[in-house]
Amino acid sequence: MFKDYIHKIKEYFAKGGSNWIILVISLLLAFFMWSIVRLTENYSAYLKYWVSITTNLSGRANSATSTAELYINANISGFKIMENNISDDNVILLENLNEKYLKKYKDSDNLFYMLTDDVKQRIQDAIGVSMQIDDFATDTLFFDIPVQSNKKVPVIVPATISYASQYMPTGDMVLSPDSVYVYGDDDLIAEIESVSTSALRLTDVDESFNGVIKLVEIEGVRLSNEEIYYAQKVVRYVESSIEIPVSLINAPSNYKMLIWPKNVKLRYRVQFENAKPFTDKDFEVALDYHKSQESSINKPEVVKYPKEIIYYSIEPKFVECLF
Repeated sequence: MFKDYIHKIKEYFAKGGSNWIILVISLLLAFFMWSIVRLTENYSAYLKYWVSITTNLSGRANSATSTAELYINANISGFKIMENNISDDNVILLENLNEKYLKKYKDSDNLFYMLTDDVKQRIQDAIGVSMQIDDFATDTLFFDIPVQSNKKVPVIVPATISYASQYMPTGDMVLSPDSVYVYGDDDLIAEIESVSTSALRLTDVDESFNGVIKLVEIEGVRLSNEEIYYAQKVVRYVESSIEIPVSLINAPSNYKMLIWPKNVKLRYRVQFENAKPFTDKDFEVALDYHKSQESSINKPEVVKYPKEIIYYSIEPKFVECLF
């Protein structure tokens, strides 16, 4: 009799077991769907983030992370709240932060501070549209930005430029800036004497040109600039030549010396708009007495020429002095 009763109980649970599993699964699914709906809704909540910055403070490291977390009161979805609470590595990156926002903290060599309200829009942009910042529970962030070894070096532009017929550059190429700082370990920056840009190649140039060109990165060091501005004036010219006698200057009175050849050909260029005829009276080519005593072969110099001249050369380049 008792065995029959136990058997019936077993049969009852056996028959209702599948319904029980279905009920549990249904409840779990309902809770999951309810949670999803709740998590998609927006809430006002406080979230915490570390703030990392990159900046260009002269003579200092170019990156730093806040010494404490930033607490933000924001309107945000439940998903983002859960994500923020789960992760301990929530970071907001403010790249190329203007140094005006960083102020030196008193009585500290390396500590700088930043008011969060000053950079509220930068922080909002870094977070994106998924969160709307209401205010900050943290009004000031501190950053440890140590001094870094640095060295100022000139910029070199490796240029290969050919000009159209009767066009030439006037003056040196203008670079801005013409020198930059390199930051890094002492042993690395000690070997750096200059910084190069990428190659500049132009052909058949017949007008002034300018542009922006990138600096070539150097492994292990940081550059204060990523690129520079360059400009070069180019003009159209007219070329002429004239025979000029070679004179002797700074010589003692009554001193005589024979110069051979006694005349040289001076080839000169004038900007097309300023072209006009010149005579040998407009020029002077001379040897300095003191320099001529060092050798019998000397290079004469053009010591006088019209201001309109933008280029000149003489042939031959050297003359012989007979004492």
